[in-house]
Amino acid sequence: MFAGPKPADLIRSDDHRPVARTPPTIEAMTPLEQLQRWEDSGGTWTVLHRSGDGAVVALMRCDGGEIVDRLESGDPALLAHLDATG
Repeated sequence: MFAGPKPADLIRSDDHRPVARTPPTIEAMTPLEQLQRWEDSGGTWTVLHRSGDGAVVALMRCDGGEIVDRLESGDPALLAHLDATG
């Protein structure tokens, strides 16, 4: 027989302990934040297409090989970052 706490003893409605915050999901991040997170994780990227109103960026493995995903956006902050990094 189990002698541990009962489930009702583990979760209480008056429990006000802080809850650990999870990092934002990719969908909740701006395109520039997504690119920076990719870089921070060791991934590489290259611009596949750049026009006056948008860009397509290939997100690649850390060795610069296989394209894992693509980031398509017209976000002004991302475009300025791409222009600044050449």
